[in-house]
Amino acid sequence: MTANELTNIATRLGQLPPSLPGNGRTQREFVRAFALERGYRLNLNPATEQTVYESYMRGTVEGDVVALAALTASIIERP
Repeated sequence: MTANELTNIATRLGQLPPSLPGNGRTQREFVRAFALERGYRLNLNPATEQTVYESYMRGTVEGDVVALAALTASIIERP
């Protein structure tokens, strides 16, 4: 799995219509868990890193795939 594959998944999830409060948190947790299941660590915790949250939101909500790909590539790591 690559950062681009995770970016594609996150982008597609971000395109789903919001239905409940917390939809974005659910999407970030899904992507984090998906990466972890495949042996990667992805820190999308906005409580500790405001720029991560802002970049993720810009990528998923505003559709800035380039920003989301750059973010994913910068925070993905093999444990």
